Parts: sequence; structure tokens; C-alpha cells
Amino acid sequence: HDVVLESMLPALDGQMPVLFPADRANDIRDAVNFAEEMHLKPIILGGQEAPAVAGFLKQHNVPVIVTAVMRLPSREDDPYDVNYTIPAKLAAAGVQFAISTGDRGSEIRTLPYNAGMAAAHGLSKSDALKSVTLWPAQILGVADRLGSLEVGKMANVVVTTGDLLEAKTDTKYLFIDGRPIPLDTKHTQLNAMFKDRP
Repeated sequence: HDVVLESMLPALDGQMPVLFPADRANDIRDAVNFAEEMHLKPIILGGQEAPAVAGFLKQHNVPVIVTAVMRLPSREDDPYDVNYTIPAKLAAAGVQFAISTGDRGSEIRTLPYNAGMAAAHGLSKSDALKSVTLWPAQILGVADRLGSLEVGKMANVVVTTGDLLEAKTDTKYLFIDGRPIPLDTKHTQLNAMFKDRP
């Protein structure tokens, strides 16, 4: 037995979703058609041109994890806000989506600002918050454990001084699975050490 290949069986049996990285409209169509042919449950990762094929995605009930909100336009004749408006256009078309930074490293900290930028460009504040909480959990099939504050779910809570999606908001408390997480960093320590210096 090959344990690596065996771990793919739930995806091949259609029990687990499969991520298809695709930004261009043609690539998105090809990924969805391939997934349908292979009886897979596709999720489009990227989706920069997803609004152009929103009807197709809605028809095939394929969700999108949008990673391009804060990217620069890819074509010189695109409007400056072409990527900021992707989530609003998908919401208007009825396509299920979530917002991601597309980065597994340090840029993950900018996730609220990605959602905030989408909210500033046509997406409702409520939908912007859901796009980084409840909807990703639903898309990935873990909404029974994550994504919203309900009895029986993991208690991941952020307490802030203002709107979670605004860059000027300060995080006061963070709880992951019900446990308080210290928010001290090298930056806060240096600030405390030198803030009163003449």
C-alpha cells in the first residue's frame, strides 16, 4: 500500500474537496470541467477572473477562494479596483466564496484588510466578515466545528477596539479554542521599553 496515494482516496471518491489553482477564466472553466469529468468536488483557488465566469461557477455550484484582492491589476488597461471588486461581483452573482491573502507566511496577518478592502469596494461589511470566518469553514467542510460562535464549536474569538476589518483597529484579546493567547511581540516590547524616552 502507498499511504500517500491512499490519503487521496477521499478526494477521488468525492467526499473531500480538491483545490484547483486557477486565475484566468479559461483555466477556471477547464478546472471545473476536469473535476466534473473525474467526479471531484472542486474549489477554485485564486479566481482573479472568476467574475467573468461567475454564471458558469454558479451553475456548477463551485466555490472560489479569492486570493487576488490586494494584487495589482494584471493588465495595463484594467481599472485600478479590478481586484478589489472581485468579492462583490461574486456575491452579486450568487457564487460562494471566501477571501484569503494567498500567502502561507507573514502576509496572513493582512487577511482582515483584504476583506476590508473588498467591503470598501461593494461587498457588504457583513459579507466581508463572513468571507473570512463562516464561509471558508463551509467551503472546506468544517463549519460544524469552526466559522461562527455557536455552542459546541471551537471558541476562536478576537476582541478589538473597533471594526475588525479596519487597519487602525487594535486587537485587545485573542482566544483560540477557548484559551487566551498572549499578544506580546518584539514590537510591543520595544514600544513599552522606549515610548517614554525623551
